[in-house]
Amino acid sequence: GEVTPVESVTPDVPVTPQQGALRDPIGESAPTGTSEPLIVETDLFTARIETLGGRLSSLTLKAFRTAVSAQSDPLQMIQVAPGAAAPLGARLASEDGKLVEDDTRVVYTADRPGLVLRGTESEAIVLRGTLASGVKIAKKFVFSGTTYPFSVEVAVTEAPAHLARIGLGWRHQIVEAVPGDPQ
Repeated sequence: GEVTPVESVTPDVPVTPQQGALRDPIGESAPTGTSEPLIVETDLFTARIETLGGRLSSLTLKAFRTAVSAQSDPLQMIQVAPGAAAPLGARLASEDGKLVEDDTRVVYTADRPGLVLRGTESEAIVLRGTLASGVKIAKKFVFSGTTYPFSVEVAVTEAPAHLARIGLGWRHQIVEAVPGDPQ
Protein backbone atom coordinates (compact mmCIF):
# COMPACT_ATOMS: atom_id res chain seq x y z
CA GLY A 1 0.00 0.00 0.00
CA GLU A 2 0.83 3.62 -0.45
CA VAL A 3 2.20 5.51 2.55
CA THR A 4 1.65 9.23 2.87
CA PRO A 5 3.34 11.31 5.55
CA VAL A 6 0.95 12.28 8.31
CA GLU A 7 1.27 13.73 11.72
CA SER A 8 -1.81 11.97 13.01
CA VAL A 9 -2.38 12.08 16.72
CA THR A 10 -4.98 10.24 18.74
CA PRO A 11 -5.28 11.70 22.25
CA ASP A 12 -7.16 8.67 23.59
CA VAL A 13 -4.09 6.41 23.38
CA PRO A 14 -2.41 6.62 26.81
CA VAL A 15 1.37 6.43 26.91
CA THR A 16 3.16 6.52 30.21
CA PRO A 17 6.84 6.29 31.15
CA GLN A 18 6.01 3.14 33.14
CA GLN A 19 5.50 1.33 29.83
CA GLY A 20 9.16 1.87 29.04
CA ALA A 21 8.32 3.55 25.76
CA LEU A 22 9.26 7.10 26.70
CA ARG A 23 12.67 8.19 27.83
CA ASP A 24 14.88 11.19 28.14
CA PRO A 25 16.30 12.34 24.77
CA ILE A 26 19.80 10.97 25.25
CA GLY A 27 21.94 9.75 22.35
CA GLU A 28 20.63 6.61 20.71
CA SER A 29 22.55 3.40 21.08
CA ALA A 30 22.74 0.67 18.48
CA PRO A 31 19.82 -1.72 18.39
CA THR A 32 20.40 -5.19 19.74
CA GLY A 33 19.14 -8.36 18.09
CA THR A 34 19.14 -9.63 14.56
CA SER A 35 18.06 -7.86 11.41
CA GLU A 36 17.30 -8.94 7.88
CA PRO A 37 19.02 -6.44 5.59
CA LEU A 38 17.20 -5.05 2.57
CA ILE A 39 19.55 -4.42 -0.36
CA VAL A 40 18.91 -1.62 -2.88
CA GLU A 41 21.06 -1.82 -6.00
CA THR A 42 21.12 1.12 -8.46
CA ASP A 43 23.44 2.16 -11.27
CA LEU A 44 25.20 4.52 -8.84
CA PHE A 45 25.19 2.89 -5.40
CA THR A 46 24.29 -0.06 -3.23
CA ALA A 47 22.33 0.68 -0.05
CA ARG A 48 21.61 -1.59 2.89
CA ILE A 49 18.62 -0.96 5.16
CA GLU A 50 18.25 -2.95 8.37
CA THR A 51 14.78 -4.15 9.38
CA LEU A 52 15.74 -3.74 13.06
CA GLY A 53 15.32 -0.01 13.60
CA GLY A 54 14.73 0.71 9.89
CA ARG A 55 18.21 2.22 9.63
CA LEU A 56 20.51 2.84 6.68
CA SER A 57 23.58 0.77 7.57
CA SER A 58 25.50 1.07 4.30
CA LEU A 59 25.62 3.33 1.24
CA THR A 60 28.44 2.37 -1.11
CA LEU A 61 29.08 4.64 -4.10
CA LYS A 62 30.13 2.65 -7.16
CA ALA A 63 31.89 5.44 -9.10
CA PHE A 64 33.96 6.77 -6.20
CA ARG A 65 36.90 5.16 -4.38
CA THR A 66 38.25 5.41 -0.84
CA ALA A 67 41.65 6.51 -2.19
CA VAL A 68 43.15 7.78 -5.45
CA SER A 69 44.11 4.29 -6.59
CA ALA A 70 41.64 2.69 -9.03
CA GLN A 71 42.11 -0.57 -7.09
CA SER A 72 40.88 0.90 -3.81
CA ASP A 73 37.50 -0.08 -2.41
CA PRO A 74 34.31 1.73 -3.43
CA LEU A 75 33.51 4.70 -1.17
CA GLN A 76 31.38 3.81 1.86
CA MET A 77 29.33 6.83 2.94
CA ILE A 78 27.97 5.40 6.21
CA GLN A 79 30.38 5.14 9.09
CA VAL A 80 28.94 4.37 12.49
CA ALA A 81 31.02 4.13 15.64
CA PRO A 82 30.72 0.86 17.60
CA GLY A 83 27.66 0.94 19.84
CA ALA A 84 26.05 3.87 18.00
CA ALA A 85 22.87 3.76 15.95
CA ALA A 86 22.98 4.00 12.16
CA PRO A 87 21.31 6.95 10.37
CA LEU A 88 17.62 7.50 9.66
CA GLY A 89 16.12 6.59 12.98
CA ALA A 90 12.61 7.97 13.48
CA ARG A 91 11.75 9.77 16.68
CA LEU A 92 8.55 11.12 18.19
CA ALA A 93 8.97 13.90 20.73
CA SER A 94 6.99 16.23 22.92
CA GLU A 95 6.98 19.94 22.04
CA ASP A 96 9.61 20.65 24.70
CA GLY A 97 11.74 17.66 23.64
CA LYS A 98 11.73 16.12 27.12
CA LEU A 99 9.72 13.03 26.20
CA VAL A 100 10.98 10.92 23.31
CA GLU A 101 10.09 7.61 21.73
CA ASP A 102 12.21 6.24 18.89
CA ASP A 103 12.30 3.21 16.61
CA THR A 104 15.73 1.87 17.62
CA ARG A 105 14.33 -1.50 18.71
CA VAL A 106 11.37 -1.75 16.33
CA VAL A 107 11.49 -4.82 14.10
CA TYR A 108 10.02 -3.65 10.82
CA THR A 109 8.43 -5.78 8.14
CA ALA A 110 9.17 -4.77 4.54
CA ASP A 111 6.85 -4.94 1.56
CA ARG A 112 9.72 -6.47 -0.50
CA PRO A 113 13.16 -7.99 0.13
CA GLY A 114 15.05 -5.33 -1.84
CA LEU A 115 15.25 -3.44 -5.12
CA VAL A 116 17.33 -3.51 -8.29
CA LEU A 117 16.87 -0.29 -10.27
CA ARG A 118 18.41 0.53 -13.64
CA GLY A 119 18.24 3.69 -15.72
CA THR A 120 15.30 5.92 -14.89
CA GLU A 121 13.43 3.28 -12.88
CA SER A 122 12.12 4.54 -9.54
CA GLU A 123 10.53 2.43 -6.80
CA ALA A 124 9.95 2.35 -3.06
CA ILE A 125 10.44 0.01 -0.14
CA VAL A 126 7.95 0.45 2.70
CA LEU A 127 8.79 -0.67 6.24
CA ARG A 128 6.02 -1.02 8.82
CA GLY A 129 6.36 -1.50 12.55
CA THR A 130 4.97 -0.71 16.00
CA LEU A 131 6.69 1.35 18.68
CA ALA A 132 6.70 0.10 22.28
CA SER A 133 3.76 2.40 23.08
CA GLY A 134 1.62 0.87 20.32
CA VAL A 135 2.09 3.74 17.86
CA LYS A 136 2.11 2.39 14.28
CA ILE A 137 5.01 3.67 12.19
CA ALA A 138 5.90 3.36 8.51
CA LYS A 139 9.03 4.42 6.64
CA LYS A 140 8.90 4.75 2.88
CA PHE A 141 12.28 4.85 1.08
CA VAL A 142 12.07 5.96 -2.58
CA PHE A 143 15.08 5.30 -4.84
CA SER A 144 15.91 5.98 -8.50
CA GLY A 145 18.35 4.11 -10.74
CA THR A 146 20.21 7.21 -11.95
CA THR A 147 20.27 9.68 -9.06
CA TYR A 148 22.06 9.75 -5.71
CA PRO A 149 19.34 11.49 -3.69
CA PHE A 150 16.61 9.29 -2.27
CA SER A 151 13.65 10.23 -0.14
CA VAL A 152 12.38 8.94 3.17
CA GLU A 153 8.85 9.57 4.37
CA VAL A 154 7.70 8.73 7.89
CA ALA A 155 4.06 8.22 8.80
CA VAL A 156 2.61 7.47 12.22
CA THR A 157 -0.88 6.55 13.40
CA GLU A 158 -2.34 6.23 16.87
CA ALA A 159 0.25 8.65 18.30
CA PRO A 160 -0.65 10.37 21.58
CA ALA A 161 -1.16 14.13 21.45
CA HIS A 162 1.82 14.84 23.73
CA LEU A 163 4.21 13.33 21.12
CA ALA A 164 3.34 15.81 18.38
CA ARG A 165 6.79 16.20 16.76
CA ILE A 166 8.38 13.67 14.43
CA GLY A 167 11.86 13.63 12.97
CA LEU A 168 14.62 11.58 11.36
CA GLY A 169 18.15 11.46 12.73
CA TRP A 170 21.45 11.48 10.87
CA ARG A 171 24.61 11.75 12.93
CA HIS A 172 27.86 11.89 10.99
CA GLN A 173 30.63 10.13 12.82
CA ILE A 174 34.23 9.60 11.78
CA VAL A 175 35.16 6.06 12.75
CA GLU A 176 38.72 5.89 11.52
CA ALA A 177 41.04 7.47 8.99
CA VAL A 178 41.37 5.79 5.60
CA PRO A 179 44.91 4.37 5.23
CA GLY A 180 46.91 6.37 2.69
CA ASP A 181 44.53 9.34 2.75
CA PRO A 182 46.49 12.52 3.61
CA GLN A 183 43.33 14.30 4.74
